[in-house]
Amino acid sequence: MDALVITPRVCGICGHAHLMASAKAIEDALGIGPTKKAELVRNITQSLEVLQNHIKWFYLFLMPDLVLIENSLRDLYGPFVGKRWKEAIEVASSITKAIALFSGQWPHASYAIPGGITSQPTPKDIVSLKQTLLALKDFFLKLVVGMEEGEFNQWLYKGSWRDVKGDMAIFLEVCEREDLLEAGRSYDRFISFASLYGPSGYYMKRMVHGRLKFGCVEEMEAP
Repeated sequence: MDALVITPRVCGICGHAHLMASAKAIEDALGIGPTKKAELVRNITQSLEVLQNHIKWFYLFLMPDLVLIENSLRDLYGPFVGKRWKEAIEVASSITKAIALFSGQWPHASYAIPGGITSQPTPKDIVSLKQTLLALKDFFLKLVVGMEEGEFNQWLYKGSWRDVKGDMAIFLEVCEREDLLEAGRSYDRFISFASLYGPSGYYMKRMVHGRLKFGCVEEMEAP
């Protein structure tokens, strides 16, 4: 059981994912699984952390680096001074508060135990979560991609990166101008898979690219 306390502290950003991995490992060793309620709450909190991670990665790690290349971006993305940097901090903080509502605390939540969870979300918590998600959706559409919802949905399936707006457009413009789109490129072989509970393929229909064809993956020796 110590693993449930130790592993979330491995990382200050994605600690919840480490908690999920630890809880699942113990459950596998014991031959048990979580309750349906626990699966749902774990899915919610894990998904919230993924959303938070994307915001932090883009605005707190990636865009500040571009300020070193393009100093004119400092007022938007400079650490502690940039307008968008501050807005991203606020949005990410609202997500961690939502995680805490369902997991008892953040960071280092330890509500997931073998076979279940120790938290009991209330109707008020659910309403608060919905408000947080609506605010996050508004932030994403207006600032990250600079589109209305209908326009974004069309772009998602038919559009080109040339059509994207908002902060993402600024990022792509700088990367293209500085030849960063090709820098560090390897083999274009990426594997992405979720750690959520549920039947296989349940969330896949909402994704753009579909299932990975494992036949195209080859073993390669490291250079």
